[in-house]
Amino acid sequence: MGAGEEFTRLVDVMRRLRRQCPWDRSQSHETLRAYLLEETYEVLQALDKQRYGELCEELGDLMLQIIFHAEIAEEAGRFDIEDVLRGINEKLVRRHPHVFGDKEAKTPADVLRRWESIKRGQEKKQSSLDGVPAELPALVKAVRVLSKIRQTGVDPFHAKDAVAEARHWLERLAEAAEREDSGEAAGATAMLSLAVAALADRLRFNPEDALREAIGRLGDAFRHEESRLEGEGRAFAELTDAELARIAVRVLARCQEG
Repeated sequence: MGAGEEFTRLVDVMRRLRRQCPWDRSQSHETLRAYLLEETYEVLQALDKQRYGELCEELGDLMLQIIFHAEIAEEAGRFDIEDVLRGINEKLVRRHPHVFGDKEAKTPADVLRRWESIKRGQEKKQSSLDGVPAELPALVKAVRVLSKIRQTGVDPFHAKDAVAEARHWLERLAEAAEREDSGEAAGATAMLSLAVAALADRLRFNPEDALREAIGRLGDAFRHEESRLEGEGRAFAELTDAELARIAVRVLARCQEG
């Protein structure tokens, strides 16, 4: 079967599940929220590990969530999957006049600027920041907000200023930590994170992905030390402060190797 037939089959399967499966029938938009988020992160995990067989499966699970929500909406008379598909098709054509029309866009930056202009005009956006989901993780959201602001020509962190700001707020954080001033430390950490997000946006890397990878390395390094101690028949509670400090150094060093 072709893609269109398989898609239709999935829609039909979902409709039957809603009629005949007690669990599927009991679900709502609200109860499915956690599953939608979980499937999204599983897609990201497959991408991180470059496991493309898993990615194929996880994308299917994520698509199921979309079909599920559309079916619930159709039952309530709000919209159906055809409306979803029609909407995204029309949006893609509308936002790419340099492909489907007579406009020009020679660089990715040109495309982004045109998108913002189209969204503010045709789609009646009140602000250039409209469309940034409130539920995004803070670091991802910071990059998105800064990127949208920068597309207007306003750059809160100029290329050289972002590094200078990061250094400034790191120093402020160190001073606050020395005074054990948690309020000042929190404010300095927030501004340091914004400066890092600005650099990430400019250098085109995802700080959330970078942090998630570092956390993975940190966990692997710690588990390695746990296994080593277990092999020696020892536990962390039995170690001296000096031994714990040496383990801490090794764990951080392993984390930094990535």
